[in-house]
Amino acid sequence: VTSNKNTIKTTMKWLSNALFFALFINGNACPFSDSGNEVPCDKNHRHVRGRRLASLSEDAATRERLASIIAEQKRSLQAHPDCITTETYENLRISLDGMASGILDVGDRGHFLGGIVRLAAHDFMDFHKDAAELSEESGGSDGCVDFTSPANAGLDDIWCDDDAACPFKALYDDVYVNIMSRADFWVAGATAVIENAAPTPINLPFLWGRKDAASCTNSPGRLPEPSGCDAVESAFIDRMGLSWTDAVALMGAHTLGRGASEFSGHPGSWVDTPEQSIVFDKRFYREILNRPWKPRTLQNVPDEDWVWGGRNRGVMMLNTD
Repeated sequence: VTSNKNTIKTTMKWLSNALFFALFINGNACPFSDSGNEVPCDKNHRHVRGRRLASLSEDAATRERLASIIAEQKRSLQAHPDCITTETYENLRISLDGMASGILDVGDRGHFLGGIVRLAAHDFMDFHKDAAELSEESGGSDGCVDFTSPANAGLDDIWCDDDAACPFKALYDDVYVNIMSRADFWVAGATAVIENAAPTPINLPFLWGRKDAASCTNSPGRLPEPSGCDAVESAFIDRMGLSWTDAVALMGAHTLGRGASEFSGHPGSWVDTPEQSIVFDKRFYREILNRPWKPRTLQNVPDEDWVWGGRNRGVMMLNTD
């Protein structure tokens, strides 16, 4: 890993292309939207121990900024209510950029950005290339995740029925629900976040037409556990059919956001500072290569993780990293 511009652009291209391939792995020919899986309810989900995006629901000024963006989007799309155009996607990208900028707490902003990418990723990572032979649902980008699964803990900070706490879903419900499927919206949102958070311009084409699934019973068991390379190989290589280069590139999405004890059980960001956790770049790889990582054992968590520079530094890597 070097710092010259050509290498940076090459690395960014690998990472964005791998995310692009995976996000569009289940595309269909025409748009469709239905009311699918149940929206998470905190009181029914015992793994939820509080919200990470506290400033969204507790700060009136933040709520007002995000609500105004949603209202403006609703007005701007009234002229083209029934079709998806490049302008539709560009409006969404600008809205998410404005929402992120409106979240002044850097930690909350990192979780907002990383959470949108993680939501789309956990939707597509249950894809099974041999599903037909096994008489199982194929999975992939179908707008369906099991919010009750421990592997998806924390995603209901991004997708819930509280407009103030979950502005990403509020934007969908108020503006896009009749324009694109939930699956398309998650992919479009993640694509827009990557473009907005990249320090150098990335132009990712957006393909629309995914259909929402009403259920995804096989999804939780297909998501990779943070155990090590065996989980990466089983999920990404053997089941999804990606290459090792694709898998390594997909791991780089961890450069956005952070983990939390009350959700994954692994607290910390994958990069050195909260400010770095809102930038989509190759710092994740630099951190892996350049830091003296050592294992950390956590209470009530089956898999260890890795830290450097003291237990309270606030950084970590998973075994899969």
